[in-house]
Amino acid sequence: MSSASTLRSLNLEAEGQLPGRLRVGLISTSSGSRGGGELYLCGLAQGLVELGHEVTSILSSHSRMNELALQLQQYGTVQRIPYRNTYDRLLRSISVLFAQHEISDLRRQLSTLPVDVIHVNKQNLEDGLELLIAADQARIPMVATIHVTRTMSQLKSLGAGIRDLISFRVLRRLNSQLITIAESGRKDLSAIQFPQQRLHLVRNGVRQADLGDKHQIRSSWGCDPGDFILGCIARLEPQKNPLFLIKLLAQLPNHVKVVWIGDGSLRDALHHEAIKHGVGNRLVMPGWQQNARSSLAGFDMFVLPSYYEGLPFAVLEAMAAGLPCLVSDVDGVAEAVRHRQTGFTCPVNDTESWLNAIHESLTTPSLLAEMGCRGLRRYQEIFSINAMAKNTVAVYETAIAAKSCS
Repeated sequence: MSSASTLRSLNLEAEGQLPGRLRVGLISTSSGSRGGGELYLCGLAQGLVELGHEVTSILSSHSRMNELALQLQQYGTVQRIPYRNTYDRLLRSISVLFAQHEISDLRRQLSTLPVDVIHVNKQNLEDGLELLIAADQARIPMVATIHVTRTMSQLKSLGAGIRDLISFRVLRRLNSQLITIAESGRKDLSAIQFPQQRLHLVRNGVRQADLGDKHQIRSSWGCDPGDFILGCIARLEPQKNPLFLIKLLAQLPNHVKVVWIGDGSLRDALHHEAIKHGVGNRLVMPGWQQNARSSLAGFDMFVLPSYYEGLPFAVLEAMAAGLPCLVSDVDGVAEAVRHRQTGFTCPVNDTESWLNAIHESLTTPSLLAEMGCRGLRRYQEIFSINAMAKNTVAVYETAIAAKSCS
């Protein structure tokens, strides 16, 4: 055992930190304040604090992270550091080859943090590699959660081959514990020969929302009591595939409407597509809402036609609200929603399958109610914040023990 690791271990034992109260540094790779990864950090921070642990949240000093910083302040200290997210890097993961000075600066800053374990929250395989290397060099026990485990090659990204090669090498070389949020993610990481003993499955968890008044919400959308609302809460980005819903809407009865809560680069395109198909009056886009979850009460069915996902919080929140879900049969989504039990899972862009599921929902309201009830029970059993926090703490203890023996 190294002298630094021995000293850290002795300090933890003296302070009653192991296996009791831990000081956790949660690091966001800082792509923005409103995505699923940010919801994950807020939920995890809340769950850790409720278990009696101390949380320090580490975010980029970029202004895009100001909103998340305000939210995380209620769960502990927030530290802001200069850091560029992968999406701001011209060469993405390739830039790690030329980032030694930046990594050294990050290592020095992380070394000063009063934490027992660092937890880096990664959107994808190549996200936040500099942070992982810096934490490893600082000899701090380290955990990383990867939400989307598909390779850049699978996503057909520019320069995918070299980007994947760099990501794989960094992830395999560092002495970190990796968390995947779905079984599909564990399989993906096993396929790139990531050591099984350092791979953990911890499913996302959410807290049930305080739902608003159904009739008031629907009235604010200009919807009639007899309308059937297909609703989604998500970013309006290509990954979420919102334009597909317009194709469906044009082939559905007039009392079916789509409500999409969120914002993004496809907002104008979605509006124009609805006008082109003659369903502009049946598409409602309220925009971004801080407490969007309360609006779930206005939906009849939650829909998410994504091309790929991790384990989206919006689906879990819909289940927690007792809503049946109609989702793409991809990644962790298909692990949350059980086909014909808690909703429908359909192949991506398979118009016939999606239309059949919606028509069955329209003509069999009792089936929708049963699916919603089963989804709520499944949420309560598997996807609570408390379960996510407890399972994550177990990974922290593994990381600390592994570092103390190195």
